[in-house]
Amino acid sequence: MDANLYFAPIIGFLIGMVLGTKFREKIKVISFYLIVGAIIAYFLKPLPYYNFPVPLSLTYFLSVLGIIVGNLLFGGKWVE
Repeated sequence: MDANLYFAPIIGFLIGMVLGTKFREKIKVISFYLIVGAIIAYFLKPLPYYNFPVPLSLTYFLSVLGIIVGNLLFGGKWVE
């Protein structure tokens, strides 16, 4: 695999982490978000030029995962 292939999913994860830190409350039902995110990523499919081993949109799924990780690590701490 080429390193450029994972550039967009990594950027999506980082942006998701930043967005996850801005949520005022902690995410309580993580499994729901992961299951729904995986279903949506499956229907989005990877971009036409990507040949990932799984038929998921890794950019979308890693963005959802980044939101969850960012919320669990830093969520609700920066509330005014």
